[in-house]
Amino acid sequence: MDIRELAGLWLIRLRSEGKSAHTIAAYQSAVRQYAQWCDRTGTQPDLTRGQCERFGSAALDGRDGLRAADPATVEVRVTALRGLSAYLAGEGVIPRDDLRDLRPPKRRRKVIPKITETQLAALYAACKGSDFAARRDMAAVRLLATCGLRVDELLSLTTDDIDLPGRRARIRKAKGGSWRVVPLTGPTAEALAWYLRVRGGHRLAGTPALWLGQGGRATWGYAGCSRALTRRAEAAGITGFHAHRLRHSWAASWLEKGGSEQGLMLMAGWRGREMVDRYTQDAAAERAIEEARRLADGDDGRPHKKASGEW
Repeated sequence: MDIRELAGLWLIRLRSEGKSAHTIAAYQSAVRQYAQWCDRTGTQPDLTRGQCERFGSAALDGRDGLRAADPATVEVRVTALRGLSAYLAGEGVIPRDDLRDLRPPKRRRKVIPKITETQLAALYAACKGSDFAARRDMAAVRLLATCGLRVDELLSLTTDDIDLPGRRARIRKAKGGSWRVVPLTGPTAEALAWYLRVRGGHRLAGTPALWLGQGGRATWGYAGCSRALTRRAEAAGITGFHAHRLRHSWAASWLEKGGSEQGLMLMAGWRGREMVDRYTQDAAAERAIEEARRLADGDDGRPHKKASGEW
């Protein structure tokens, strides 16, 4: 069984179902790593439960030529193999789906620290400039930071999705294909207006994709966006940056400023309440500490002062 060739057919199905490019790339990588692991261990790339469990265990431990991966990464790989197994069983290529009940390693939820207002101001400053890349990066950062977009949603925008007079943007949800409309702040609308102005001089200005590559290159992809914004963050002195932190920080700020959870869910494109907790866990802990201090004020006749510094 040529698992790589069969995975190619499965990926065609996923694209037709509207899966994001980032998800498809992750699944493709997972199948490739599984096939390479099978080659190294001298086993057939069969999608059997025991073999896939051994692959997951080797990935966690960093054995058999695999780099040690965290449970979240292994979960993605197991999910990919489960999806491929279900597809091949449905197409009659394999007699049964042996991975139906396969469970990935328990995933530890990471607390993603919020980007502070000071850090965000430094990031905006690092994007300042009048050249094409600066105008593009400033517009992208402001959209991510003030509208809470996923990176896939940002990159799927077209010029028709931006309504500058109405100060709003139409967002295509990467997961599920639905739409939502988000408002644009004044500075975000201005940054987009400046970007669209310099974009007009690009050789591909007539194409629908909003984001174009620097130096006349085609559309701005996930890797290019990540590299560009990471460089800006490094210039701003922000460590451990990835673009999705801007979405987490936006969600935390929404609640800190008195926004409702229902409004946050609508603007973020979430259907489940549990996503609110996942995205605001770090800020929620800080709010709980402050609430505890406030409730404890007066216990000894003296108000508590806000703590500062490291532990």
